[in-house]
Amino acid sequence: MLSACILEFTPVNERVASLRLRVGGRILTVVCAYGPNSSSAYPPFLESLEGVRESAPSGGSLVFLGDFNAHVGNDSVTWRGVIGKNGPPDLNPSGVLLLDFCARLRLSIKNTLFMHKGVHMCT
Repeated sequence: MLSACILEFTPVNERVASLRLRVGGRILTVVCAYGPNSSSAYPPFLESLEGVRESAPSGGSLVFLGDFNAHVGNDSVTWRGVIGKNGPPDLNPSGVLLLDFCARLRLSIKNTLFMHKGVHMCT
């Protein structure tokens, strides 16, 4: 049963929640996030994500999932290791903040690494 794997559920705020699971002998922290539409509300949102990352056990795995409401573009040369070349071409202010956040924490935005049909590129 999945419930036997759950170690902790933490609703951080109205935009972020984390679920800590024991998977085999490891700990997996899954973070569910819903980013704000306003770029002025984005820095506090990223701070809450960083707080969850800092509280995650070292040696475990951490996955951020959700709708980040950011357009990160497809400049995979400038943002090497952060994004791939398969994102939509536009970049918005929240996207720049998310890219900086990911680069600083050595995170990558995986859905930009794979080809998608045009209808699936944006929600």
